[in-house]
Amino acid sequence: WYQRRVVGGFNSAVGMKKHNFVAGSVAGAISTTIVQPFDVIRTRIQGQNALSPYKGVIHAAQLVAKNEGIVALWNGLGASMLRTGFGAGCYFTLLSWMQGYVDKNSGLHNFATGAFARVLVTSVTCPLTVVKTRFESTLRNEYGGVFNALLTIHRKEGLKSLFSGIIPTILRDGPSSGLYFLSYQKIRSNIQSSSYSSYSSTSINFVSGAISGVLVTLATHPADVVKTRVQLQRPLEGGALYYNGTLDALRKIWRDEGIHGFYKGVSARALRKAGQAAVSWTLFEDIVKLVDRTSTARFN
Repeated sequence: WYQRRVVGGFNSAVGMKKHNFVAGSVAGAISTTIVQPFDVIRTRIQGQNALSPYKGVIHAAQLVAKNEGIVALWNGLGASMLRTGFGAGCYFTLLSWMQGYVDKNSGLHNFATGAFARVLVTSVTCPLTVVKTRFESTLRNEYGGVFNALLTIHRKEGLKSLFSGIIPTILRDGPSSGLYFLSYQKIRSNIQSSSYSSYSSTSINFVSGAISGVLVTLATHPADVVKTRVQLQRPLEGGALYYNGTLDALRKIWRDEGIHGFYKGVSARALRKAGQAAVSWTLFEDIVKLVDRTSTARFN
């Protein structure tokens, strides 16, 4: 009895952290593959100045496919898979662990755990974010691959460049993940207690994730634009940078492009965020439920 219940139960609890990591990684990798074209389009639109050749999401997709081939819409997928696969695994693991120590019904606690988990993961994966952003732009041909890009950027531009844009990234990801997890839990709870509760949990999770993704995108998009501009910039003549930090980027984008500059690529990012959030959270919850059922059957 002791071996089966106590030891087995402990091993199951420890194993769940591994399952959360695997479930998060699989969900992140699959969702990233599906929505990568929207990320490429978002980066192209955001990376352009006031003279941008792209007139919208569809026009940008057509131009990229026409000039570079349809495969170009998946530029940066390798870096995205590494970043999102590993990052999502860590994020869901941290989130699940922290949820065991807070009140799950508290909006403040849901916001704090979501934000804290994302800030930690964002800080660790920032170099992959820089590489992903450059691959998605027109700088792809300068590098042989993900690891070659990491080494080349470090050698030519220094370690600092691998963490360029980390401040606006944290300003984007911390609040966005906190708001996302808060709204996701709230929307899902409201649906479950409404006349739509008869729908499957998968459908409810998908809709909750999609709506939350769009809301969060609209709230945090200016920080995303700043992050992209800072990460894409290259040294000018003499080694100077056009954007000298986050505040300078904010000031210059406002001066050069106005409020519109802070919402470039918002449609592509909203579609990408809604799709990725809906797919990743739905897959994660379903995988965890499957593991729960398997573990329960094993130790009973």
